[in-house]
Amino acid sequence: MSRKRCPGGWRVEGKCVNIEHPELYRVISNGTGFDQGEKFTNAKEVRAYFKPKSQIKMFGDDAISDPRILEHYADMVIEHRWHME
Repeated sequence: MSRKRCPGGWRVEGKCVNIEHPELYRVISNGTGFDQGEKFTNAKEVRAYFKPKSQIKMFGDDAISDPRILEHYADMVIEHRWHME
């Protein structure tokens, strides 16, 4: 991960993102791909994305399927409004 500063945030995986915790962002991004598609418009969409069933559908055997981990990830994405409009 490049720690090069960019306007209003950090460069993570080649993207400029406004985040307080770049390492956590990277872990969640690498594990779930949450920031690869369209931005979430609300918390309900984030929670749906981070359901075990959704993750398994997208990533199969490679999915993170522990509901406690996914709930924590969803909480962090919502709290920090990562990849949200």
